[in-house]
Amino acid sequence: MDAGWTFADVWETAAHLRPTACAQVCGPRRLTWQDFHRRADGLASALVAAGLSRQDKVGLYLQNGP
Repeated sequence: MDAGWTFADVWETAAHLRPTACAQVCGPRRLTWQDFHRRADGLASALVAAGLSRQDKVGLYLQNGP
């Protein structure tokens, strides 16, 4: 793997190569890499629409779960 790769590059490659592969299991709920990619794109679009740009910092306070 190229040392210049980012986490997003790895994530998008997994979604491209194995879109229907299971990426997360939580009880009966299963999410594929395609599901993750679609949700990440939606979040990124919302952040850009809110005025954020590349390399801006964002803090998240999340529950421990999917």
